Amino acid sequence: PWIVVTALGLGLVKQMRSTTSAPVPMPTRTASRTAPSPVTPWRILVIGMVVWLAPLILAALAFGPDNVLFSLGWFFSKVAVVTFGGAYAVLPYVAEHAVQQAGWLSPSAMKDGLALAETLPGPLVKVLAFVGYLGGTAQAGPFPPLVMGLAGAAITTWVTFVPSFIFILFAAPYVDRLTHSPHAQTALQTLGAAVIGVIANLAAWFGAGLFTNDQPLLLNVTICLVSLWLLVIRRWTIPWLIGLIATAGLVRAIL
Repeated sequence: PWIVVTALGLGLVKQMRSTTSAPVPMPTRTASRTAPSPVTPWRILVIGMVVWLAPLILAALAFGPDNVLFSLGWFFSKVAVVTFGGAYAVLPYVAEHAVQQAGWLSPSAMKDGLALAETLPGPLVKVLAFVGYLGGTAQAGPFPPLVMGLAGAAITTWVTFVPSFIFILFAAPYVDRLTHSPHAQTALQTLGAAVIGVIANLAAWFGAGLFTNDQPLLLNVTICLVSLWLLVIRRWTIPWLIGLIATAGLVRAIL
């Protein structure tokens, strides 16, 4: 989150300095395109916040703020607000907290969750629900582990993705203004550069697993290099590569 905030700040400072030296004229726009309703967006935001946080508040009241369900809801609420750049920019933050700080699951389980999620469309939804499920079972609760796991997956999915719809509905009247705003565009471009570094960090985190996995190191490195060759040189698509590697793994398990 601090990387994201810093990148946005640098982008704003950069634009402010360039504007001071050479002002950029703003495109003319009609009032109908840029004057949002003074009431509706804020009403959407208030109602959305209530809907978003209701399960979190209920979990705190029912089980206490120290319960894992509240911890999952609170953490993934922050994830929904401070992460930009897609699934691979979100996962380093999730992996660091869930594995190293909260201890909801092991590093190998985190890798398994991502591998499982990549087999179908929408990997972020699946891997976060996977983390929420294992997080729910990681702490003794008033219900059996299966029920706690399902509740953990449900509250994780809710607090992560409901805010996306809130932001869309709230910001819709302002999209045109933001699209033509040099400040917003420069900040987002700077953020995009930072996101590349965040994704590289995720690759390094998973790459470190090559040296701690139960599989032989040579086999892991070979799979990695062959996959890279197929993607970059042969221009394979991700589904074909996943299908090939999954089939090879199944054959290896059978043999």
